[in-house]
Amino acid sequence: MFWLIRQIVKSYSTWDRPTQIALLAAVGLFIPTVIVALIAPDGVRPFAWFGAGMLLLTAQIAVMWGSRGMVGVTTLAQRAYLAGDLARARMLLEQLRTSGSADFRALTLLGNVYRQEARLDESLTVLYEAIDKVSDHPFPFVGIGRTLLSMGEYIPAAVAFEQALAFEAPDSVWVDLAEGYFRLDRADDARAALDKSVSALSEVHMALMAAYLRYRLGVGNRPPKDLIETGMIFWRAAAVRFAHTSYGVALADDIRVLDELIQET
Repeated sequence: MFWLIRQIVKSYSTWDRPTQIALLAAVGLFIPTVIVALIAPDGVRPFAWFGAGMLLLTAQIAVMWGSRGMVGVTTLAQRAYLAGDLARARMLLEQLRTSGSADFRALTLLGNVYRQEARLDESLTVLYEAIDKVSDHPFPFVGIGRTLLSMGEYIPAAVAFEQALAFEAPDSVWVDLAEGYFRLDRADDARAALDKSVSALSEVHMALMAAYLRYRLGVGNRPPKDLIETGMIFWRAAAVRFAHTSYGVALADDIRVLDELIQET
């Protein structure tokens, strides 16, 4: 509830003037109307409560209307991102950021787009902007962790993943954390993180990474051939994208190991 109120306050200045006035009027009249409903004679109270309900509904409509543009653009950018159209997603999100209307979700998505384009410094800058807007949500920390991981900055990446998990990030982030520990040669910590990850991961490439780490750490069998073949598409692309970092070099080595496992089956 408090997080939602903070978001409304932060986005209020970007709304059109009539919507701002509507929200202020509804909120300003709501409390006096509730007081009247509590102290008025019995015959008046139903009308006062009805009025309070209508004012609350008006405030909700004002918030939804005032946020319509931001939500719409972010949704369109999300769809473009999932469809692999990074250029369109970036264009939409950069326009939102330039206008000052980007909330932490839009900034987190933009940071993720920049990472997929190997613009790692820009990715970090935007993701930290998201943290400045909302400091207790896991998604920006996940993005920061993955960008730092891609840069080969494994220690701060692990810290970011730990922070994300402290804010109840999805269980799959345990795999990210395990990978960070694995890159740091902290085998025991990596195994402990994998123990906390879910066994069934919805993203194929994350399922492959989890299986691969368990295999390399001696706590699991070699990944099945079909999982390697489908999951490797993502990691091959990542190795090329980040070939200029130590992480890209490490991924290339992992791919060679996985290729050898395929040949052995």
